[in-house]
Amino acid sequence: MATLEDVEMDILVTEDAPTREALDRWCARYPQYRRDLVDLFVWWTIDRLRPEPDYSAPLSADEQAMCDRLAEKALTRIRAMDAERRSGQ
Repeated sequence: MATLEDVEMDILVTEDAPTREALDRWCARYPQYRRDLVDLFVWWTIDRLRPEPDYSAPLSADEQAMCDRLAEKALTRIRAMDAERRSGQ
């Protein structure tokens, strides 16, 4: 069974935007996570409405650590998806 974290990562990797149609698809696929998915899509929509941050400013140690963790999780998930794809061929 996919964890909420796995589902959220899949959404952020595969969807281009937080549309109503995408939310409905994911909620149909994972009804046990419906409330969490709604929260994710709300957060994502709000985030897209914000102005672009100043990326020239250095990250704090906490921000850098968070970015490192998220990048590692994304890479791990991408590698797992690639391995699944290869084993299915």
